[in-house]
Amino acid sequence: MKRKLCEEFLQGDGINPKYDNVPKRVKNRKALQLCSQIMDILHLSLGQFGDDLLRNCYIKSVVPAPDSTQLLVTLISQDNPQEVFSHAQNASGLLRNEVANNISRKRVPQLKFQVVSS
Repeated sequence: MKRKLCEEFLQGDGINPKYDNVPKRVKNRKALQLCSQIMDILHLSLGQFGDDLLRNCYIKSVVPAPDSTQLLVTLISQDNPQEVFSHAQNASGLLRNEVANNISRKRVPQLKFQVVSS
């Protein structure tokens, strides 16, 4: 029994199937990997931190701002956002030192903070 040929060509006919669902590459993949790694480090560091306001915070996100030399850390807190922000600014050196001890990079990115109330 012979198969009948297609009567009309449709979009995608004649294209090799391995090229169908090629995922698009993310432009800043390495920067996003660094952000994820630093987010994990900061989660652990804030839990062991001596400041009760920062210990009660949750890290919502870490994103490049504008590139991977500076990272924007978004904190969620139930306390006063201004007070949590000032505590985070004061502790940024210690947190950056903790990040430097746990990642292998020549230069450690600057940490900028943003506090959102829950």
